[in-house]
Amino acid sequence: MKKIILLGFCLVLFWGVVTTLSAQNCDLLYFCVRYDSNLGEIDASDRFTTGNITVMILLESPIFYTDIVIQLDKYSIKTDDFEYYNDYDFDVSSDMDYIFFNDINFGDAGIYRVFLLDPSGSTITSSLVEIVSDDLQTQDIDLDAMIKELELQLDLVDEAENTIFSDDFNDNSSNWLEDEDKVRKLKIQNGKYIFEHKEDEGGYFTWKQVSFAQDEDFIIATTLQHISGTDDRGYGLVWGMKDIDNYFAFNISNNGYYRIAKSYNDDWQALIDWTESSHLNNYGGINKLTVKKTDASLKFYINDNYVNTINFEHFFGNNIGYVIWRNMRIEIDKLTVSGSGDTEKYDASEEYDFIQRSDDPEKEKIPPPQTFPPDLYIENLKFYEPSYNNALDGLEKGEIQFEIVNKGRGNAYDLDINITPLSSSKNLVFNTITKIDEIPAKGNEIISIPISADIDVQNLVRELRIEIMEGFGFDSDPATISFETQTFAAPDLQIKQIAIDDNEDADGEGFSYGNSNSIIEPNESIEVTAYVQNFGAGHAIDVKATLLLKTSDKNITCPDEDKVFNLGDIKGGDYQKVEFYFYTSRRYADDNVPLYLQLTETTGKFGKTSDLGLKMGERTKNVVEVQVAKIKTTKKLEMKMIEDLIVLSDVDMDIPKSSMDGKNILAIILGIEEYKYAPKVDFAENDAQIFYQYAKNLFNIPERNIYCRINDGATSGEFNKIFAEDGWIARRIKQDETDVIIYYSGHGAPDTKSKKGYLIPYDIDPNYANTGFSLDDIYSSLAKLKAKSVTVFIDACFSGESRSEEMLLAGIRPIAITIENPILTAENSIVLSASSKEQYSCAYPTKQHGLFTYFLLKGLKGEAKGKNDELDIGELFDYIHINVKETAGFLDKEQTPTFAGSNKDRIFLKY
Repeated sequence: MKKIILLGFCLVLFWGVVTTLSAQNCDLLYFCVRYDSNLGEIDASDRFTTGNITVMILLESPIFYTDIVIQLDKYSIKTDDFEYYNDYDFDVSSDMDYIFFNDINFGDAGIYRVFLLDPSGSTITSSLVEIVSDDLQTQDIDLDAMIKELELQLDLVDEAENTIFSDDFNDNSSNWLEDEDKVRKLKIQNGKYIFEHKEDEGGYFTWKQVSFAQDEDFIIATTLQHISGTDDRGYGLVWGMKDIDNYFAFNISNNGYYRIAKSYNDDWQALIDWTESSHLNNYGGINKLTVKKTDASLKFYINDNYVNTINFEHFFGNNIGYVIWRNMRIEIDKLTVSGSGDTEKYDASEEYDFIQRSDDPEKEKIPPPQTFPPDLYIENLKFYEPSYNNALDGLEKGEIQFEIVNKGRGNAYDLDINITPLSSSKNLVFNTITKIDEIPAKGNEIISIPISADIDVQNLVRELRIEIMEGFGFDSDPATISFETQTFAAPDLQIKQIAIDDNEDADGEGFSYGNSNSIIEPNESIEVTAYVQNFGAGHAIDVKATLLLKTSDKNITCPDEDKVFNLGDIKGGDYQKVEFYFYTSRRYADDNVPLYLQLTETTGKFGKTSDLGLKMGERTKNVVEVQVAKIKTTKKLEMKMIEDLIVLSDVDMDIPKSSMDGKNILAIILGIEEYKYAPKVDFAENDAQIFYQYAKNLFNIPERNIYCRINDGATSGEFNKIFAEDGWIARRIKQDETDVIIYYSGHGAPDTKSKKGYLIPYDIDPNYANTGFSLDDIYSSLAKLKAKSVTVFIDACFSGESRSEEMLLAGIRPIAITIENPILTAENSIVLSASSKEQYSCAYPTKQHGLFTYFLLKGLKGEAKGKNDELDIGELFDYIHINVKETAGFLDKEQTPTFAGSNKDRIFLKY
């Protein structure tokens, strides 16, 4: 039975390839029983019994050669590879583009790869065929191995075709750098490019410029070998490189790990973190690394074995080369770049480049194998703020402090501390991710996360979720912390007290000179003391006073004119002194002394310029007469009335508890309101935060089963971590037992070429939608999980518009997308989306939510259920569909939610 399945698979796959290649007008090699001059091809197939068959060749252009070879390589189970079997020489006419070769003998059963070779032995085209004996039951074939090889050969195109750049390092015609000193060595020798780093820190890059059409499919392949040096540091290929701060890297280590990473403006990120691979030839073995672009994906191969896939991201530059970290020597044997579509041929006159980097990227060191697991806990979680009022005030800087305790017998490596806001994070500043390299077994580390409030912070209760993600999956249970924020209390800087000194200074050290009557008179030198006092409740930070003399009269002189007095911080009720002097001549005739103090503080909002009110001929208090004291101020805690004041919706309050047992439910919640490269998505942060509360309260999902990321916490790396083959979901799912709920609020965008839909992480530009996360790929990964059920809620549209009706994509009209949705073939899997076709998803401003999310939450809260205490999927969708469509009409919009999937009768929630 397995053999019949294989044959069906091969036949479908073969004709799929034939159809695709024909449609693309590419060279094609295929097979038939024989070719008849009248009847043409007879019984074309990809499976035949032993004996003679005919090889058919259909070429895109004339063959050009007169001498060609048909070569047969047969698959060997023992070596798990194709081995030479036979070849046939033929003479043909050079103008032929459609050729048949009768009587090619396949005497043994098995899988063959058949090549059409030119006189130099290079491949023109090739294909696969299966040969079986008359009695299938006598076959002893490893079907899994054949399928694996078949998929691999169809996935990897021949690198010799459409070669843009190739270097086997037999000479230096490509002009690579050759140089040697005490810290490095680069030399082409004996057909290898030697690249050596002689220091115990830092890393080196060497690269060439190779330009080609990155929007088309391409392959970059290189063969290299670790000769000596450290085993637990990375080395390998870099591409799409602009400089050492902007590049992509496919690195391996001599002890069996690989990693895929990128650096953008020196912001380094592991796209696929260090992963052990059995395909690597460790400890001095030769390894071939291949990067292949297919449509919007980059696939990675080690020694022609597929290892991983990421979404393609546009290059930072056109450089391709190598990187090594720490004390290490490698030898590079070959580098080729192949592509399709229009290409710019490599110019060997391009200059080389080579540079040292003085520090390692994050997590460059590969963790050693684990002997025992770590066991991580978050303990002693506290909130500190400097004013000791148990609240973070406007412009105040505090910190969250806690201890990570490893109670296990193994070390914890590559820890990410993720801080996710569970309530509004508006007007707060803190790092959402902090990294730690290692916490030893039975060890601990105290962590301090700085957090500050800006001047517009409101009186609110804030809640943050803290979780520790360990590199090998030994994560801690999450913890939450709550604290209050209070509106900024403004300072009120005033000058209400002025004193003068007109005493004659007997010892000559002071600046005053006069008759000691405390009256400013001509021909006197007057010392002035001005008291700057803060009558407000809030602190005035970094106060400066600048002395101004606003007159052009030369009969008054102030030596301290334009002097800046640094008064430091002045707390509410406190004061500081400003001291200076001036004098007038007998010709000064004005009654006023035009001296002013210009006061500034760090916010720039509460400064002022004050006339000191000094008068000629009028008595002014003497310094000894002035009694200045600190005053008590009362802090007002009323809510500031601002336009975007946060208002709780009815669905945000009184979330009920249910009878659900959520221990077998996984919830993934993603909300992105503020984007790095795109307009904001109104209320998406609140959407996700409230859905999180529903996941906990209504579905009773344990904290450890919830993956919640908000704004800059929801990067493309986090999406990878969630949906990867060995990602967060895959590691936790129990086949046929686990229910998966996914909620997303943010931007969706269409790829204008493929018309496919993509979710846009925080750090992705929607103008390059195919660098986001394909819905097809997400649904495909979910389908492979074999969960008990999968429920997806998407409050995003894919028309190219935002909730605020801004165009995300430059210069296009809204377009409709198509989705290949393998998840929907699985029973109990459904997707509810906010809108359909070219529509965009509306915001519901009065409810502070997306329109779709508001009615989703309202339905879950109980409005959608029927008479019993159960809510099925059909009831929920019908409620959302009716209310969203109707309410959108009242908002002068058009929005129709969509349903895709099976089993609307599935019970989703029990109250």
